[in-house]
Amino acid sequence: MKNYLAKIKEKFNREEAQHEREYVISIVLDYVKRNAGYFSNDYFQPSYFNEELKIGDLKRLINRLTKQGLLSVNELGLVYLTEEGNRFLDEREDYVAFFNLASPYVKFKEYRKSKERTEGENRFETAMIKLFLRKLKEYQANNDYVAVKNIHFDLANLYGKVGYNESALYHYLICLYFDVNGMEYYEKFLGYMNKKLTKKELYNSFEYFCINPALNTSIKKFKEAFDISVIDKVYEENEISLVLCNKEKFAEIVDEILGNRFYVKKWQEYFWTRFKAMATKIEETRGTVKKEQ
Repeated sequence: MKNYLAKIKEKFNREEAQHEREYVISIVLDYVKRNAGYFSNDYFQPSYFNEELKIGDLKRLINRLTKQGLLSVNELGLVYLTEEGNRFLDEREDYVAFFNLASPYVKFKEYRKSKERTEGENRFETAMIKLFLRKLKEYQANNDYVAVKNIHFDLANLYGKVGYNESALYHYLICLYFDVNGMEYYEKFLGYMNKKLTKKELYNSFEYFCINPALNTSIKKFKEAFDISVIDKVYEENEISLVLCNKEKFAEIVDEILGNRFYVKKWQEYFWTRFKAMATKIEETRGTVKKEQ
């Protein structure tokens, strides 16, 4: 029985290793294709080839792929994809899409398994959406709001690609919700609450309030999918302990973004006031200041 299980495990490991090799080859072939006419065996190796794909000797890999018939080298030493190389890449275009997504929250092995359980059109997007929704729960449980926000942004992009515009806008607005509620200061407020940070240190941590221009643009892109009810949905389904922006002000900001009237300088005083009010609220819970009668 032990020998049987060992053989199964060995076979599984071989298959996993083969999928990883195909993943690396796909990224290299895609790079060569995008640089056709410029890429040679002596071409400077991109840093991510070594850092992310663990390719130590690119020239050796190019030679191996040439022998396998996936690449060809002309008389000038320039490298091109063969017909077989193009076919190999076309069959694994989702591998390239996964790499370009560049998410630190999902491993290639996890994606591949999710894909195997996914059918129908848009398999890459559907498989990744299912994975990200599962990952959200994990990072939410650990109060990792940076990861949660980034995953929501990736979800929004994926929903947008497959035409689920309302879902795309919903997840973009959740990203905005985290931004305007100061979740980047969560650890600072936590430190202040636990008396590991002084009030001066807390105040000094506050920086200029801003919204990522890419997020601003993405929200406007899905303007037609907006319904005022989504504001309630964002606040009701994504409760957080740190709230610097109430629902009414959030709706006002969204309206300004959609109407191309958002001016970040207008909101600086509001958020600085709310930041200080949150500090006072923490002091009250610690009993360091008296509430006004």
